[in-house]
Amino acid sequence: MGIENEIPDCYFCPNRHKFKCISLDTLEKINSTKKFRLFRKNELLIQEGTKTNGFYFIKSGCVRIFRNSSSGKEQTFSIRRPGEWVGFRDLLAGKTFVQNVEAIENVEACFISKEVLNELMEEDSNFQMEILKQMATEWKQLEDQTLTLGTKQVHGKIAELLISFRTTSPDKSEIELNLTREIMASMVGTSTETLVRALSDFKHRKWIKIRKNRICFLNVDALKEISGLKTTTYH
Repeated sequence: MGIENEIPDCYFCPNRHKFKCISLDTLEKINSTKKFRLFRKNELLIQEGTKTNGFYFIKSGCVRIFRNSSSGKEQTFSIRRPGEWVGFRDLLAGKTFVQNVEAIENVEACFISKEVLNELMEEDSNFQMEILKQMATEWKQLEDQTLTLGTKQVHGKIAELLISFRTTSPDKSEIELNLTREIMASMVGTSTETLVRALSDFKHRKWIKIRKNRICFLNVDALKEISGLKTTTYH
């Protein structure tokens, strides 16, 4: 999956700070053994049910993590951005991937094999700590999502989703959405029609402004209030 391309140097990677605690020997091993791949929009980096053979570090672009229910309905769990890892939790937990990872725009990713991961886990305690931190972050995100889906009304879920997108955007006043309305709806466990109605309601209340694939925030406090978030959260 993906097209192999000229391999970039880890030492000059803008995301190197994500590995700031690992040793130089570990960084060199990653640099010399990784593979670099390009994925087009809608292409799968990882497919549910396939054998675990490594994980990806996202260099550029965004991906979504999702699963298919027995009825064929998709549930999107999270969006991963440059500097984040995908696939390593399944890699450590079992022999097959239990989630799909799809490029929602063109993506550049570095692939680290299972064999190299096992070696690094044994050789570098700081690398182990980075893995544990990443897993703890994922578990916290999953717990938060479960709480949101189970306790909040639809408008509150969608408002919280928009605010979470805002936190990862360089421009806090406006965000660019590369997600379809269908994917956004699957992230909060609702229908596309309900999502569209909620966004229209937010627009009517002058909380947001929608221009094609961009959303401008006009009243963040109102969105936080309806989502149940404290005003000090997600600045």
